[in-house]
Amino acid sequence: MSSEETNLAIATLPILNMKLYVIFSAPLQQSAMRSKNMDAQSFTVNFIPRLFGITQATLDRMLGRDGVHESMSSPMARVFTATLSGDSLNELTLSTLNSVADTLNAVGDDGLNIPNIYMWLRQVMSLATAEGLFGHKHNPYGEDLGVIDAQW
Repeated sequence: MSSEETNLAIATLPILNMKLYVIFSAPLQQSAMRSKNMDAQSFTVNFIPRLFGITQATLDRMLGRDGVHESMSSPMARVFTATLSGDSLNELTLSTLNSVADTLNAVGDDGLNIPNIYMWLRQVMSLATAEGLFGHKHNPYGEDLGVIDAQW
């Protein structure tokens, strides 16, 4: 569904016993993100097991909902902060830039016809960043560019 198809700023999608709101308007999206009444986190947390193929029990352990330990949110935030800084961040940046360079170096003598520079850059940077984060073999985008469109 896109805003071009509906001409709506916001739409409600019934999903099982819940409602999912799709907001097409950037100002409305910003307002929703600032609102204390909007809860995207619980939907995301409930969707993670199906998206990544893990069990609900594993997710509960990661989030500290199994009663065995404290929430994993703070330790995970510390890990992300430590791993995405300093040398690790430099390695990620270098890997991403190398992937972008490979894309640009693959342009032949005939040049490259890019009808929409934003969409092309979004695709190139998404692929390159995912490859830097996950490696070439485990890149979640792989060759399926529809996954990038679905994410954005």
